[in-house]
Amino acid sequence: MQEYTRQIAYFYAYEQGRQEAAAGFVKAEVRSGRCRLGIHLNRLGRWEQGAGRVYIYFRQQGRSIGIYLGELEARNGVLEWQGVVDPEDIQEKGVHFSDTGGIWIRSPGTGDFVADWEDHPVDV
Repeated sequence: MQEYTRQIAYFYAYEQGRQEAAAGFVKAEVRSGRCRLGIHLNRLGRWEQGAGRVYIYFRQQGRSIGIYLGELEARNGVLEWQGVVDPEDIQEKGVHFSDTGGIWIRSPGTGDFVADWEDHPVDV
């Protein structure tokens, strides 16, 4: 039987390092050697300076390290991103999906949005 994993995590807006309002969600589905990611982020704040860069992050020696995945796109009044990565070698960086902590969105002028797989607050 093929391996199948599905995770849903909720994004929170971070202002001045503090977790604030819920802002959306990310779905991750690992199946047949592929990891499909779908991000849905509510339009909070101003987005004139760009929608935001999407990173999947992992922790190493007490630091969060991001692997760039792409840019959010505005669709139907929300910000979205969809993509597929190799769960055994994300973006050819040697990182397994099972070693990641979640998704981090850096948005110029608006702040950070983080979805942690285990729903823990993150030190931005």
